[in-house]
Parts: sequence; structure tokens; C-alpha cells
Amino acid sequence: GEVWEAEDLALRRRVALKLLPGGVLDGRMVERFRREAEAAARLSHSSVVAVHGVGDCDGRRFIVQELV
Repeated sequence: GEVWEAEDLALRRRVALKLLPGGVLDGRMVERFRREAEAAARLSHSSVVAVHGVGDCDGRRFIVQELV
């Protein structure tokens, strides 16, 4: 995947946007990405990047994370 620095316009903050590659994705890859987001969202530790949200835009799945 890819990680980009982005701006959360609603909350006026810089975030990291983690994207799965475009195109046809294997179901296992999508499930692994979803599990990664869920697991990280349950954690709260200074050494773990916070998850702010997940979504899908034009077929590309993404995770919005704290920018470090």
C-alpha cells in the first residue's frame, strides 16, 4: 500500500492516509487490511499510532491515522 500525508478538513489537522493499492484486490488482502485497522483502533499507547477512521473511496480502501 501507500501512506500519504493529508489534511482532515473537517477537524483541521494533518493525518496519515494509508491506502490499499488500486485495482482488483484479493479478498484476503482486504480482510487483513480491515483487521489491521480494527486492531490498531483498540490500542491506546504512546508507541502505537492512533486510528481516526476507515473508509472506501472509488474502490480504494483507506485508514486515516495519526500523523507522526
